[in-house]
Amino acid sequence: MPDNYHNKTYLKKKTSLKFYEIELINLIKKKFKPDVKKNFLDVGCANGNLIFNLRKFYQGLNFTGIDVHSTSILLAKKKLKFSKNAFFYQKNILKFNPKKKFDIIVAAGLISFFEKFEIPCKQLFRLLKKEAKSKIFIFGRFNSSNIDTQIKFRNNDHDNQWRSGFNSYSIKTVSNFFKKNDFKVYSKKFNLPINLKKKGDLTRTYTEITKNNKKIILNRANIISEFYYLVAEKK
Repeated sequence: MPDNYHNKTYLKKKTSLKFYEIELINLIKKKFKPDVKKNFLDVGCANGNLIFNLRKFYQGLNFTGIDVHSTSILLAKKKLKFSKNAFFYQKNILKFNPKKKFDIIVAAGLISFFEKFEIPCKQLFRLLKKEAKSKIFIFGRFNSSNIDTQIKFRNNDHDNQWRSGFNSYSIKTVSNFFKKNDFKVYSKKFNLPINLKKKGDLTRTYTEITKNNKKIILNRANIISEFYYLVAEKK
């Protein structure tokens, strides 16, 4: 998606973190102690906000962020211009070939853009250190039911291009793929703590409350979404 599709609705303004990033940081903190010294990769780092906040807890991590959007990378570099342990590159994940491997990889919203989720996941495997306890944290749309969906949309108020980004694979499908590649996997549902109103961008998510007081996340493309974290640990 182009830069102006970046969704800011999950932002917790007091911390400048999105709600899903706050929970993601907590998941990372449960797995790694503050004095850990490892290589960290954020795939789809946007403006570098996750890395900026993680640096407060992890002085010993070497951070790398990549994103396909040039504007995002410029913002990230500006935000962390005085940092000696954070580096940002405008790169497509499939064309990213660094010399080093990573102990911790975060990928938010990545696999929903691919018709074959195995392709970006195999690249994450290649980038991860082949050591026990190396971890991949994935956040995005997943189906709790064992159903995989692939969706293309065209926002006619924006342009006439067909786009991806709303694909939703089942937790079971993706977990089984990771397990076949020698990972232990567990999932955790993300529960959005606020209600979202409809915004001008037709692809932005908003919430509706059902009669039994359950919150549904959807958009005006009539797509209902569930969001989960998948944490995969190398055996």
